[in-house]
Amino acid sequence: MAQPKWISSTRFKGVRWYKHDTRKHGVNFDRCFGIRFTHNGKRYESVLGWESEEWSETDAHIKRKQYIANAKSGSGPVTLKAELKAEKSQALAKAEHEKLQQRRELRANTTFSGFFTDSYAPDARTSKKSETFRKEEEHVRNWIGPVVGDLPVKDVALDHIKIIKANLARKGRSPRTQQYVFRTFTSVWNAARDAGLAEGLCPTKHTSFKLPKFNNERERFLSPQEEKRLFQVLSTRSMQTHDMALIALYAGLRFSEVAQLTWGRVNKESIRIINGKHEKSRTVPMTSQVKKLFASITRGKDNALVFPDAKGRVMGQIPSTFKRAVDDIGLNDEVESSKQRFSFHGLRHTYGSRLAQAGVDLYRIQKLMGHSDPKTTQRYAHLREEDLVQAMIAMERSLSAEEIAPGKIIPISREAVNK
Repeated sequence: MAQPKWISSTRFKGVRWYKHDTRKHGVNFDRCFGIRFTHNGKRYESVLGWESEEWSETDAHIKRKQYIANAKSGSGPVTLKAELKAEKSQALAKAEHEKLQQRRELRANTTFSGFFTDSYAPDARTSKKSETFRKEEEHVRNWIGPVVGDLPVKDVALDHIKIIKANLARKGRSPRTQQYVFRTFTSVWNAARDAGLAEGLCPTKHTSFKLPKFNNERERFLSPQEEKRLFQVLSTRSMQTHDMALIALYAGLRFSEVAQLTWGRVNKESIRIINGKHEKSRTVPMTSQVKKLFASITRGKDNALVFPDAKGRVMGQIPSTFKRAVDDIGLNDEVESSKQRFSFHGLRHTYGSRLAQAGVDLYRIQKLMGHSDPKTTQRYAHLREEDLVQAMIAMERSLSAEEIAPGKIIPISREAVNK
């Protein structure tokens, strides 16, 4: 359209309009209405809208009176542009309020099991080790879900987790299992709180909630004679299991670290462990036994597993060959305590024990074994103390009075000292 030619209304002061060049509304050309007024020496103008949009001279007159009143009171919009902006802000505020209400309703209705299935599990399945997540699913399915699964997360309280604890105890589950179940509970609950579904302190963190403590320190390690027998049997049954066990024994690697080891992490003098337990990385120097072992194996590509399973994948569990070998040579015969039973992890424990007995300080043992907590390494301290006692006994024997040659002790008089 060309520049509009405004026509002042004859009915209402300050109301004006112009005609559309071609568009009609009824039998007449469509008209666009506008208003203007002056307050305190300042002119205000607004283009309101078309007659076809249901504007009229009367509507324009009413809107003008409203804006003049707003200008005089100093409150409210004084132009259509300002009014539309305010309406937009109000609409946004309303939308935000509705979203807040939706979040509140979500918080009020999302159950513990619903959150675990829909939110927690998809993330944990990709961010955690498969065995870790499998255990978490098991804990929720068998112990946590039956008690709080259908409850909104915000309603889960101390009384509920006490019931879970009582169920575990009644079924004879060990203190260690109880610790793991509530570790899963805490992890899921904290994630729900981060998502705005709960507030405050996790129920497991209340001072009145206590779990039985457990000691998972292994006390069993291989003697040289047992080592010889074990590796003789393994060499006749599975050289791969034999080699994996040897690395665990002479490099202190966990089974998962041996299973995930790739050739790119094997150097001439050391093994590089990437993202071990607690996502820790470390470098382990090779002993001569480990060097000979790797020299005897055909090296693969850097990204190839050193010890793949039959399908070329990472082994998910300790080979049954190892367990049968342990049973066949009677390493656990007449052993009742779980801490005294020998397992694949006992190879790593033997490594740590031998380091301590050789006089290696606990700090270096911690670094070599990849312990995140010095308290874990402290279990080897008593072995060093025992060796120190034996060293003192040996010294006393060598310096016994019967072995000291006559004439070697020279008495010193007080007078001689004073001189």
